[in-house]
Parts: sequence; C-alpha cells; structure tokens
Amino acid sequence: MKKIKPLTLVIVSFFFMASCETDDIESKKLDSSLFWVSFVEPGISSSENTSVAITSKVSLSATTQETDVAVKYTVSSPDDAVEGVDYTLPEGFGSAVIPAGEHFVDVELATLINDDIIEGDKTLIFTIESAENFNVGLPDNQEGNSYTLTIKEDDFFTLIAGTSFEEPLVEGEYIDTQNNDVDHDMVNNASQDKVDFTSTGGEMGFDATYIFTRQFNTPRASNAIGVVNDVSDVVAYTDGSQGYKLTDVEGTAKVVFDNVDITRFTSVSIDVDLFIKPSPLSSGTDTYEETDQNGTITADRVRLYVIVDGGVELDIVNEDSYGNLNAIASGVWETKTLDLTNYTNVQLVFEVDTNVPSEGAYIDNVKIKGSN
Repeated sequence: MKKIKPLTLVIVSFFFMASCETDDIESKKLDSSLFWVSFVEPGISSSENTSVAITSKVSLSATTQETDVAVKYTVSSPDDAVEGVDYTLPEGFGSAVIPAGEHFVDVELATLINDDIIEGDKTLIFTIESAENFNVGLPDNQEGNSYTLTIKEDDFFTLIAGTSFEEPLVEGEYIDTQNNDVDHDMVNNASQDKVDFTSTGGEMGFDATYIFTRQFNTPRASNAIGVVNDVSDVVAYTDGSQGYKLTDVEGTAKVVFDNVDITRFTSVSIDVDLFIKPSPLSSGTDTYEETDQNGTITADRVRLYVIVDGGVELDIVNEDSYGNLNAIASGVWETKTLDLTNYTNVQLVFEVDTNVPSEGAYIDNVKIKGSN
C-alpha cells in the first residue's frame, strides 16, 4: 500500500477548508426571492386630534443579511385626505432603510392636523412599492405591503360663526356722551372700550344701541359697557381674556350681532357663556329691583335671545326683577344653549336694562354650531 505523502495531505486539507469557508459565506447570502418585506401591522385608527406622529415598523423576514435594504413606499387616500390640510408628511418621506443585520426599521408615516370642521373619517394608505430584490407583502397575504391609517373625525359640530371678543382693542371705560332720554346708536370713541365691531379675523361683528327706558334727573357721565378685560367681577373669562360687558347702563343697552346663514346645516345650536352679577348684596337686599324715578317704574332686566328667519324672537334667557332675575344671578359663568334646527338664519341679541354699577351681565365664547 502506497503512503500518501505529507505534501498531498496538506494540499487536500487546504482545498477542503477553502471549500468549507466558501460554503459558509454562501450560506450567509440570501436568496431574495425567498424573503419578504412588509408592514408588521395592517394599520391603525387614530383621532384627528392626535398630536404625536403616526409610526409603523417595516419588517424583513430574513434571518441574516450583509447589506442594507432600501425600502420605497408611497401614500394615497381614497377619501381625498389632503396633505397640509388633514395631515403632514415627514422630511424624507418615501424612503426607509433596514440596516444590515437588522430585521426591522421604524418608519414615521404622518402627523395629523386637527380642525373644527365636520368631514367624517378619512383614510391614508401607505404602500411599499419596492425593497430592492426582495418580495413585498407576505407569502400568504399580498396586502401585507400596505398600512391603512384611518383618521377618525372628532368633531360633532362645525363652528359656523362665533366670537370670544379677542379682536377689539381694550383701551378704557366707554363714555356715551349722547342724550340719555333719546334712543340712539352708540358709536366707538377714540381710546375707549369698543361697543361696535366689524367682523374680521373670523370673529362675529356686533353693533350697540341705547334705548330710553328710564328717566334721570342728571345726564349719564359714563357706562361700564363694551369689550373689556376687567376681571373684578368675573375673575376670568371662559375663552381668552376679554368679554362683552353691560352694567350701569342707566337705561337699556342692546347689542345686535351679525346675521348668520345656517341653511346648509341640518342640525344647528347656539352656545353663549353668560355671567350675571350676583344677588343679594352684602346688605342682604336684592341687587335687582323695580326702580321708581320721576314716576316711572322700570324693572331691571337681562335678556339674551336670537332673531331667526328675519323676525321671530326666541329667548335664551329673559328674566327681570319681577321674576327670577335675582334667583339666577349666581355670579358664575353658565353656558346657555338653544336649538336652532330648521331655521335658515340667526342673529344673536344681548340686552340689559339696569341703572347702577352693581347690576348687569357679561357674555363670552359665543358659538353657532351645525352638523349634517
């Protein structure tokens, strides 16, 4: 029997080891046709008021890899969700990379935009278009290449019109210098609180008038009325830092707001935050009473109402000192609501008849809301 020479054994061993190493390297290489890239979850529902970005994981089914895998994806909307209106896309949207040696990558998909408009739910579909040479989706579910984001509507009403009295400039106590025994339109005075306002910045406009209801022996020097930020009575306003005040009117002050068309809504309501200065006074007597001046008896009154369809008056609050005014003068903000369904237009009116500074009311956060 011939002996195998040592040199031959060395050569054979070298080629055997080289062959094994080559097989080991080849085992690390992936046959891309056997592996899949997909979203880990099929999707999610999220309220439109969600403030954090919506993210998802993209997965590679392989157990190992030597190089990064570039993933390309797109977004579409069957419900006409609009970028910049309903959502925003992050910088670098459309491309993601699964790093070598990793099986997942977190992908930021979109950030939702909240609004006060009733539009119903909307849908965004994110679709993996390619992942180099790998399959997209899942072997038993080709739809695994998509992720569905349902944007849930969180508004039950659309804000049709409103005001929180933040636009008018507060400057100083209003002085009505016109004759107090004649009905007249009140006008804005320079460097004084505003009693009138022309709609701008999305806020409703309004116009104030004085109605002669009380006889006085002396002219009125001033009135604590108009748009104010005074918190001596209310402590704080319900929306922002200003509201509309009617106190110490010495007659009747009437504030009429813009007429609002509500025809396109099937369900409509109005909300107004109302603050009536409290009663009784520290003396124990009622704040609001019937006054007798020069033989004229006049009851204090706070009235908040709407004029619908050009003439019909619907009361939200209508109380005087003959009735429940002292009882409802709680000295706290209360939201007053009235259903306006089946009407075509609406106009809010705020009216106060008083004669001393301790009597009167404030309003804030006016909202006319509708839905379909």
